[in-house]
Amino acid sequence: TVMAVAENWTSDLRVGFLNPWTEQNSDIVILTITENTLALLPYRSPLDRQVIGGVLERLKIAGARAVGLDILFDQPTQPEKDKYLKQMLTSSPFPVTVAWTDEGTGLTPRQFAWQKKFLEGVGTGYSNLNKDPFDGAVRYLFPGRTDNSGPNGAAKWHPAFALKMAESLGFKVPKKAIPIAYRASPAADKPVFKKFPIEAFLRLPDAVLKLWFAKKVILVGADIPFQDRHRTPFSSALGEKVGTLPGVEIHAQVLAQIMDGRLDTGPDWVHEFLVALSLGLTALVVTFAEWRAWVRWTLGALALFSFWAGTMWLYMQGGVLAPIVAPTLAFGTTIGIGSVYDAIRHKRQSREIRTAFSQYLSPKMVNILADDPSNLKLGGEERELTVLFCDVRGFTGISEMYTATGLTDLINRLLTPLTTVILNREGTVDKYMGDCIMAFWNAPLNDDVHERHACLAALEMLAQMPILNAELEREAIQDERKFIPLRVGIGLNTGVAVVGNM
Repeated sequence: TVMAVAENWTSDLRVGFLNPWTEQNSDIVILTITENTLALLPYRSPLDRQVIGGVLERLKIAGARAVGLDILFDQPTQPEKDKYLKQMLTSSPFPVTVAWTDEGTGLTPRQFAWQKKFLEGVGTGYSNLNKDPFDGAVRYLFPGRTDNSGPNGAAKWHPAFALKMAESLGFKVPKKAIPIAYRASPAADKPVFKKFPIEAFLRLPDAVLKLWFAKKVILVGADIPFQDRHRTPFSSALGEKVGTLPGVEIHAQVLAQIMDGRLDTGPDWVHEFLVALSLGLTALVVTFAEWRAWVRWTLGALALFSFWAGTMWLYMQGGVLAPIVAPTLAFGTTIGIGSVYDAIRHKRQSREIRTAFSQYLSPKMVNILADDPSNLKLGGEERELTVLFCDVRGFTGISEMYTATGLTDLINRLLTPLTTVILNREGTVDKYMGDCIMAFWNAPLNDDVHERHACLAALEMLAQMPILNAELEREAIQDERKFIPLRVGIGLNTGVAVVGNM
């Protein structure tokens, strides 16, 4: 999947650029079979077993600690050379491990039978590598598998090559695939493991053998271009030339990891759950906290940066490759979904505010409340207000001149322009009581000049009356009925009141 590829890529970058293992390994030495080695032999394949037996004999003189042959012995060669190698394999004073494979990985039944007979009594381990199905890189060790290599074809757990070597040395080995804790080269001219071509090794004096190879773990394998070479995490960070390693060197990396006791190279599910929970809670805070937007987004950025920095620190301190992409994606998805939900919630809240307040607040004040509902305080609070009362003088007598429908029309024609004046002057209509209007200023939004706004509103309301009376008089003349002009009384008062959206 895309996420798996992305996760591998972030892990590879850490392995390539932040590798904590910078010292050359002092326990493992690799003897390489190169093109120069093959050029000195009478034939290229199978590898001359007289030469391999000679390597074991020389390592016996050197006093090696253990030897691993990453070489397949799946067919006979010259009988005397086969016999000589078998003798060296079974008589060596140090544990010897030989590469093993089976019919499931390419051997014919005849080859498998010959291999099993030839290596009887010799430690063997699968030379298989655990390759990623997407890019072929070797990121996890292959622990081994059950096959029929036991007595009389019985089922038997058969460990991998490097793990069998580690077992022969008395080390605890993993039973499942774990990330390989690759070591990086200490310098461009200094490999992770000391390497010697076999042809050079065979010419060394005994004294030098004992000096350089005593108590060392020796691996023997091919280092030939385009043969048994595999992509590693270094390929993504440092390129194919540096990141493609021979199989024997990958086995050496696994063996060094086990010998160093570095088997916990990834967080367990508890730590991953706690990290995911922390990021999820932070995402919820970023999305829903009633803080300023820049505070919430700064908190989110700091949380994500801290998580990334923490994963880098974990790897640099102990080689732990914690997942990055999945938690980051979960964090972003939570914020994304939360933001959409919050936007919908705010839109609904804004619509409710506009519906609730548009009847008695000015459009400007409604917009302010809709944009920032925190301006609306529920409940009661003490605040200085300017309150306005306005009613019609002699309204009882006037109302007796109209039918119910006519009176309703008259009230609407009176209250509408007066209400418009109040709203235009940023007042809040509290209620209508028949012909009376109650309004106030400085709530629910602050108005530093509420007294002035209220006074101007009162004057403008009085100025509306001649306009309305002129219309009413004209209609009365047309209808041939008595005309009584409407007169209003307006009272203002400023003082402290308890006010709220109650």
